[in-house]
Amino acid sequence: MTVKSVSKRLAAAGLLGMTAAQSVWAALPTPVAPSTAPAAGDWIALIKGYIKDGGLVLGLAIAVLGFLWIAYL
Repeated sequence: MTVKSVSKRLAAAGLLGMTAAQSVWAALPTPVAPSTAPAAGDWIALIKGYIKDGGLVLGLAIAVLGFLWIAYL
């Protein structure tokens, strides 16, 4: 047998083993809704809420960096 055929057989056996084995995917938690609490199915409000929350987190991070910079001076 050549190296190429052994490699193909090993890959096929590995693929078969992965499909036959128990699922390894973790049960992911449900995402937390943004603080604006949009109605179910309102995707635009959901995106706006996440953008608002992201802006708040970014603003807090910039404020912390500002305080640290002033403390360093």
